[in-house]
Amino acid sequence: MTLASLVTYLLSLAAWNDALNYCETTPSDFGTHVVRAVLQPHAQRLRQSYEWQLALAQSLFDAIDSVEETDVNMRDLFMGYNGFAP
Repeated sequence: MTLASLVTYLLSLAAWNDALNYCETTPSDFGTHVVRAVLQPHAQRLRQSYEWQLALAQSLFDAIDSVEETDVNMRDLFMGYNGFAP
């Protein structure tokens, strides 16, 4: 996820939250119920569409950390053997 898409995501969530907060603080009438019924499913889908991307990114970072740890462990194993390590 790029920084621009993250910012867009956060701004869109803020806009959804502002609209939902408006509906919750406005006296109950027919209009707010309709708007809330439309906005809540869209906000949920919006969050879900980015949650899998964030989970994927976290998994990739975890894999990178694991590979780096394995690399360091292998380097440390070969450090005692002349000619095998830098």
